[in-house]
This record gives sequence, structure tokens and C-alpha cells, in this order.
Amino acid sequence: MAGLWRIQVSVQQDNEHPHISPNDPTWMDAAAASGITLELVCQPPNNLDMNVLDLGYFRAIQSLQHQSAPQTTDELIAAIETAFSQLTRNKLNNVFLTL
Repeated sequence: MAGLWRIQVSVQQDNEHPHISPNDPTWMDAAAASGITLELVCQPPNNLDMNVLDLGYFRAIQSLQHQSAPQTTDELIAAIETAFSQLTRNKLNNVFLTL
């Protein structure tokens, strides 16, 4: 039965210039080698739903994360996870209502 399941993952990125094209040969080779169906998609331009995430939610996490001074990658990850856990449903609701 396990052989019947296929895993498909869509990776969404915004449309900023540093990001790669969904047709990038290196990405396509890595995706094919992973054994998982990986799809790279770009965020629609001027998508209001994504602007709420960019301008509100992620900024709220970033402002909490900046209150610490991580020195290593592991410390940075821990600081981000702590900031994420500090955002309550009420705070996130306020982000959506504000934007």
C-alpha cells in the first residue's frame, strides 16, 4: 500500500530577483533526484493575501526575533522558533484585521 502514495511538495517564493526560476536546471535536477515531486512556484504579484503575511506576520516574528542577539545559526533558529511561539492567535488576528 505504501507504494501507492506520492509525495508532492510545492515551494512558493516571492517574485524578487534573487530567487531562481522554476525552470532552473540545478533546481530541476535536485528536485528529480529527491524522489519527491517538488514544484517551485512564484507568488502572484501584488497578491493581497501574501502581503498580509509579508508585511504583518513575518515582520511580527522578525521584530520579536531581533530582541535577541544570536551568534550561531542554531541560536538564530531557536530565536525564530521562540518568536513564533510568542505570537498568539489574538496577535495574529490583529495583524490580519490591521492590514
